[in-house]
Amino acid sequence: MQEEITNYFSKFKLKGMQESFLRQSDLTYQSLSFDERLFDLLRLEDIFRLNKKITYNILQSKIKNKQARLEDLDYSSSRGLEKKSLSQMLLNYIPNKKNIIITGPTGTGKSFLSESIALKSIYDGYTAKYYRFSRLLEEVDLSKLDSNYSNFINKISKINILVIDDFGINPLTSSQSSILLDIIEERIGEGSTIISSQLPIADWYNYFNDPTIADAILDRLVYSSYKINLKGESMRKIKSKDFSNELNSKMSLEN
Repeated sequence: MQEEITNYFSKFKLKGMQESFLRQSDLTYQSLSFDERLFDLLRLEDIFRLNKKITYNILQSKIKNKQARLEDLDYSSSRGLEKKSLSQMLLNYIPNKKNIIITGPTGTGKSFLSESIALKSIYDGYTAKYYRFSRLLEEVDLSKLDSNYSNFINKISKINILVIDDFGINPLTSSQSSILLDIIEERIGEGSTIISSQLPIADWYNYFNDPTIADAILDRLVYSSYKINLKGESMRKIKSKDFSNELNSKMSLEN
C-alpha cells in the first residue's frame, strides 16, 4: 500500500507530502492521531513549495551577491545606517509600495545593502529583480528592436521589488530619461523600487537632460521615498587593510 500511495504523491507532484509520508513509518509517528499526521503532511508540502518558490525567485532575481544578508551590515554610527530605522522601513516599504534610495561614495556598501534588502524580501515571499542601470537600458533597447517594449515595461511593473544599481554613473540621454520615467510611472501602486547611486539626490535634477522629465521623475520617485545616505571609508579598502594586517600578523608568527 505504501508504494501505491507514494506513486500518487509522485503523480500529483506532492514532493513535500511524499517525503513526510515516508518519514511517518518511523515509530515516533504511530502515537499521533490521523489529523496530526495529515497536518504534518500538509505542513511539509507547504514548506517544500515555499522553499522551491524562494529558490526559483532568487535565481530569477539575477542578484549578484546571493550571500548578502542584513545581519552582516555594519551599523556603526559612522556608516549612517541605523538598525532600528532600517527594520521599521523594511516592515513598511513593500505593503505601502514605497521606494528606497541609497546614496553614498563608492565602496560604502550601497549594492550590498540593496541586494540584502531584496533577498530578505524574497525570503518573505516576494519577487525581486536586480539590474545595473546600464544593463536595464540595454534590455530596453533590445525590447524595442523586437517590438516588445510595451510587454517589457508591463512585465517589469509586476515585480514586487525592482533594484536599480549604479544609477547616475554614465551620462543620460533624453530618450533614456523617458524610459526611466515610463518604468517608474508603470510601477506606481504596483511595487517598490530600490535605487543605489553615487550621485547625491541634490544633483539628480541636473542629471536629466529634460527639465520636464526631471520634475516628473523627482515627483514620483524621490519625494516620497525612504532615503539612506551611507558614509565612511570604502568597505573594500577596510577589508583589504584587515586582510593585509591578518596576513602580516600570520607571517610574523611563522617567522
